[in-house]
Amino acid sequence: MQPADVGKAAAAAITHPARFNGVTLQLAGELLTLPQIAEILSRLDGKKYVVQSGTVEEAVAAGMHPGIAHGLAYVNVAPVLARPEIARSYGLSPMSFEMWARQQRERRA
Repeated sequence: MQPADVGKAAAAAITHPARFNGVTLQLAGELLTLPQIAEILSRLDGKKYVVQSGTVEEAVAAGMHPGIAHGLAYVNVAPVLARPEIARSYGLSPMSFEMWARQQRERRA
């Protein structure tokens, strides 16, 4: 999600307050699995990114910060929070992960 996505959603809510009254939006452009994210990044970077599964303890032993390891473990069991189809039903189209990743790479170049 980009600041522009937030701005468009805010503008829509201000312009059409009755339509958005009581609506909760999660401004995710899409729901992707970690392997899907790795595939996109691999294609963009020309490198091979691999998703590995393991326990929190294995991740920490491999050097991952315990808080990150626990957070990622939670993501694997928590219900999906984002529902991109709701934003789309209101005419909003948050940026895709691939477009966001492309923009980040262009900024670094």
